[in-house]
Amino acid sequence: MIEITRICSRCNLEKPTDSFTRNKTKKFGLDSCCKLCKSREDKEYRRLNAHKLKEYFKEYHLLNKEHKVRVACKWQKDNKEQANSNKSTNRAKRIKRFPSWLTLDQLNDIKSFYKKAEELTKSTGILHHVDHIIPLNGKLVSGLHVPSNLQVIPWNENLSKNNKFVI
Repeated sequence: MIEITRICSRCNLEKPTDSFTRNKTKKFGLDSCCKLCKSREDKEYRRLNAHKLKEYFKEYHLLNKEHKVRVACKWQKDNKEQANSNKSTNRAKRIKRFPSWLTLDQLNDIKSFYKKAEELTKSTGILHHVDHIIPLNGKLVSGLHVPSNLQVIPWNENLSKNNKFVI
């Protein structure tokens, strides 16, 4: 198979076409410089114009604050289990109860607990929580935010535990 190449306008090297970003406004639908040169150029621009960019994003945030809040609230409402999972994970990281050695499968298992809690809530009509069997900040013993320390239980059972390790 023949590989089509182009010459980058910045580094003047011949590179395969997949090294160029797509741009519908340019000839052949590709940028004139390769991804590597474009990345370096963007990085240099951000370094030289850091103060301008900071002011721009500050102003943009102020002008679009309400919209950003609406979008975030809608996302949380549409993705309850993911939002709850993110919230719990961030809390566990903040109080240093989230191990760095967790695998991707274990992280997916943690998310599945929140999905199961949401499904049980919808199917039974009773609010369900994801509970840490051994509390993250108990008085006698503290657990970790790992799949083996999680369970899905009704809200009233979870609140009655009150951060205690119940055998």
